Amino acid sequence: MGHLQVWGVMGVLGVAAAATQAVAQTDGAGPSYAPTPYAAPLPGPPPLPARYGDAGTHHLGLSLGLGGGGNGFVWAVGAEYGRFVIDGVAPTLEVDLSGGSQVLTVASTMAALRLLPWRSGVVWPLLVPRAGRVFIGSHPDLWGAGGTAGVIIALGGRMGVQLAYDYLRLFPNEDCEALSTGCSLHRWGLGLVIGL
Repeated sequence: MGHLQVWGVMGVLGVAAAATQAVAQTDGAGPSYAPTPYAAPLPGPPPLPARYGDAGTHHLGLSLGLGGGGNGFVWAVGAEYGRFVIDGVAPTLEVDLSGGSQVLTVASTMAALRLLPWRSGVVWPLLVPRAGRVFIGSHPDLWGAGGTAGVIIALGGRMGVQLAYDYLRLFPNEDCEALSTGCSLHRWGLGLVIGL
């Protein structure tokens, strides 16, 4: 019986010695192990390419029109530039010149605000209020105010097709009533828009 008790005490002492050695190794007395390095974080997804109308992108428009008919040969050229200061909002400067064989030469310089209220899906609504000066050959200069309403059909990236209706009201009335078109100018337009 006493023999069994001695073995029991020896077994307890052996367990205590093993536990003490394990504590000593974790306190730095035993062999050191290098910590497991953490894996480098995975890179995030690449940024999406800028779309037409994103803040910081530019709008550049160039137009050329040629035509003929009952009023003879007519032509028109134009250019516009704007920068989207926030998504969908671009202050824009527009310059147009038109004329022909039986029509007055007309030039205009307009300040405009190009607005894209939303740009989800493929068809985006477009609004462009504008105002500025209209210069007509052999006629007093006029003021004009109006706008464009239409849609842009997104082609991907920074390109789209623009279908729009333009309206411009000329004033003062006493200087524009003598024009063949009166004091209102309007037209449908189809064009390609490109953002830079």
